[in-house]
Amino acid sequence: MEHMRHKNLPGTTEARLLEQTHCHVLALMFAGHETTASTMLFAVKYISENPEVLAVLQAEHDVIRESKDKDAVSGLTWDDFKKMNLTQHVITETIRLCNPIGFSSGYVAPKGWKVIRAIREAQHDPANYENPKQFNPWHHGQQNLNPANRLPFFGFGGGARLCPGADLAWLEILVFLHQLVTKFQWELCREDVESYFPLPKLSKGLQINVHKHIKSDPIPSAC
Repeated sequence: MEHMRHKNLPGTTEARLLEQTHCHVLALMFAGHETTASTMLFAVKYISENPEVLAVLQAEHDVIRESKDKDAVSGLTWDDFKKMNLTQHVITETIRLCNPIGFSSGYVAPKGWKVIRAIREAQHDPANYENPKQFNPWHHGQQNLNPANRLPFFGFGGGARLCPGADLAWLEILVFLHQLVTKFQWELCREDVESYFPLPKLSKGLQINVHKHIKSDPIPSAC
């Protein structure tokens, strides 16, 4: 509030400052929780619908799980996260298909007109992605690590608008997927209808049957 008070914009009152502060707090809560949860939800949906992806994903995490000392408390480490190549592609592809933030705005040109950048449409453009409606983590393979070859992706914004919680969100989803695929098996109960406003969501909330994985070993989730 002090920062906004010192800006002293026309029409600023204490009541207006309090209202804006409430909006900022709610926005931070929304950005820090709903977006990550939405990405987790759709990641489970997409890998459930793509057995080939799930099999390779489980193999990637089984290698990490089996490398742990079964007689000691050995949690996930930064080196483990660096080995989760396909998992990172799964997250990127999930966000590409159903970005929790569907658009951005704030640039006015000309007076009275507002420009909205439609993030989801750019990431679904067939000129950039082959079969753009298809879930394909290999869209983001090794050849696209070179910035010159990188496909359009605005999952966490960029530049001055880069999400300040991007690394934390990424880490949370990596830990979640590791625990999911190494400890559990599941199947979808019924089909869901997708919608995208204001957040991507599913009509039935992704109802699944969950079973303990027969290879499951207790691996702490702490980093």
